[in-house]
Amino acid sequence: MKTLVAIVSGAVLATSLILACSDDSPSDADAAACDCPAAEAPLVDRLVTIRGLDDTLPANARSGAIASCAAGSTLITGHCLIVDSAGTPPNAALREFGPLDALRWGCSWDNFNGGSAVIHAEAVCLVPAS
Repeated sequence: MKTLVAIVSGAVLATSLILACSDDSPSDADAAACDCPAAEAPLVDRLVTIRGLDDTLPANARSGAIASCAAGSTLITGHCLIVDSAGTPPNAALREFGPLDALRWGCSWDNFNGGSAVIHAEAVCLVPAS
């Protein structure tokens, strides 16, 4: 019983302290001025996907694609895509993928037969808050 009283009392005191010190206090117990940093724009509005230029994965060869974030952005992740072209489908394998540096996502494929394909990379970037 003593443990339950201690837990409930601690929770009530912690909640009171948080409410008294927050900007959303239901009473006038707030600090005289708000020194909180300005809120940033929501992240969902700041995530953009940049599609790199299409390239060709030739028959029996290796090729790659790159997508780049704009200067000032932050590369979060990326994607590697291959699209079969007309004719013999390629027998392709994604060889390497990942960040090339702070702004660029790269992909490279090996093609093991006579078909070619269109390839491209996509970079998911976090743009600065405006």
